[in-house]
Amino acid sequence: MLSREGFDLVLPTNDPAVVALQERRDELEHLARIHLLGERAYRVCCDKAATRSLADSLGIPVPREMCVDSPVQPEEVFEVLGRRLVLKPRASFAFGRRKWEHQVRKAATARQLSTYLEALLRQGEVLIQERCPGHGVGVELLALEGEVLMAFQHRRVHEPLAVACGADFPFALYQLLVEGRREFPREYRTGLFCRNLLMDSTWLWRGLRAERSDPDAAGVSIPRAAAEALNLLRLRERWDTLARDDPAPALAELRRMLSIYGGALGARLRRVPHRFAPWRSRRSRAARRALDRAGRVLFVCKGNICRSPFAEHLARRALPAGVEVGSAGTLQEAGRPCPAEAVAAARALRVDLRDHRSRPVSAELLDRSDLVLVFDDASRHGLLRLHPEARARIARVGLLAERGPVDVRDPYGGRLEDYEATYRTIAAALDGSGQSASGAGVRDSAATPPLAG
Repeated sequence: MLSREGFDLVLPTNDPAVVALQERRDELEHLARIHLLGERAYRVCCDKAATRSLADSLGIPVPREMCVDSPVQPEEVFEVLGRRLVLKPRASFAFGRRKWEHQVRKAATARQLSTYLEALLRQGEVLIQERCPGHGVGVELLALEGEVLMAFQHRRVHEPLAVACGADFPFALYQLLVEGRREFPREYRTGLFCRNLLMDSTWLWRGLRAERSDPDAAGVSIPRAAAEALNLLRLRERWDTLARDDPAPALAELRRMLSIYGGALGARLRRVPHRFAPWRSRRSRAARRALDRAGRVLFVCKGNICRSPFAEHLARRALPAGVEVGSAGTLQEAGRPCPAEAVAAARALRVDLRDHRSRPVSAELLDRSDLVLVFDDASRHGLLRLHPEARARIARVGLLAERGPVDVRDPYGGRLEDYEATYRTIAAALDGSGQSASGAGVRDSAATPPLAG
């Protein structure tokens, strides 16, 4: 593509692009002008330990930290760094890793520290730092050989807003590298706010629902949310995707928001009947009768590394001897281990997930199953997209209990406590079904309403 198109400038815009182009610069750089870092700058930027070393050498304050490559005694770490910690891998990105596998974790207990450290050590060395609360700030620079040509600074409220304020770094970089320009405006508009509408609406929803008692929860007060809304009336707010000369990105974002929140509203409305005790009891009895009749049960979630393997192992204890139990995922990736958080949360309920490896759901697995138990709308729809012929044999795990949530949330990417809450929900549902299966279950299939849905 570089040879064919003759680009004036190639700008990597995210970590995967930066790493890919840096690692193959000798192969690609002679084909086009690519904005890449010098080798020393690249190594310092990609290695948090090297970044800290440079900061130390310049007298810049940094948090106290330990760099470890093996498990440690939590109390020894707490004694040195305090009780509130941040754990992060030395590198923010590496090919072959999923986002959560190298995402920063916060720990305040010995169990959290041990679990999160185990998760991150799978990818290499880990930095354990004291947590320093405060406001995030950003400073952006356009520089050439140490000379600062343009500068911008902001307080992190939601999203960076340099372009909206008149500090157009991408265009300035193009002008510097392609046109040779060296003079740039030194002033920009202040007092503006900018947000990514889709991400920010999610942040707002989670913040309003956050537990105020949790010091690590990013809570948002209603007065603060209302005050921010006033910025729109004052013409002090911009949206990342909204541009007068190109409305297509904003329209696409709005369509995606309508799809996401419309789907969430539809799912909420479909759960309303289950709040009525007679309806819920009827559906629960139907699910348990189906489980009583089943000789082969398959649990299906998205990745087959969090919910379905735990349910599979727990069901082996809850269901009568002779019932064949398995699990699979709609994600077509085999051989993935369970996250360390899943292993730790399951261990507390006497379930060992250390040796589990994911397997994708297949027509063969479904054909061998009398009952397929899913966990929420996403896992049900994902399964039906792949295998619509399985509709009549699908039921929800949550409906095995006559009370409690109908949908069992996916804890992947969450805190240890999220895994524990999910597993308690699954255990409660299976405990109810186990009582039914071990008792005198009703076998009259004519009295059982359809499971689909």
